[in-house]
Amino acid sequence: MIRLFRFKKNDLNPSHGKQIEYSASDVNEFFNFSTDEVSVLFEYCSIRPNDPLNGLQFHSTFKFSPARGDYKSYKNLDGSLNLKSFFLEKLHLNMVDNLNDMYALNKITKYTYLIVYIPRGLKYTNLNDLFNK
Repeated sequence: MIRLFRFKKNDLNPSHGKQIEYSASDVNEFFNFSTDEVSVLFEYCSIRPNDPLNGLQFHSTFKFSPARGDYKSYKNLDGSLNLKSFFLEKLHLNMVDNLNDMYALNKITKYTYLIVYIPRGLKYTNLNDLFNK
């Protein structure tokens, strides 16, 4: 199952206090998390040939927020690369240049996802093609 996400300001805000959030509908319709805290494995699938980041794997911890019914990705306790630091430090995305870009997640298992960065203006006909390049 593949889902497309548009970046939100918090996603690309360099403040570590601003988390990446997934709404209750994202969780119910796509992720299907059922515990208060989950560790998710991401593997980057680049659309650029010979991208040295292609295949990079990293974990992110998501915590349930009962007040809103959503999940938030926080900084990993061990300081390792997480979803937000991947966007900021590896892909060098920022709020000014990349807020209209998107990313897609391809669900492999409940806790394993392929991730593809999709810059605005990219022409594609099928999300499956992005994951198969």
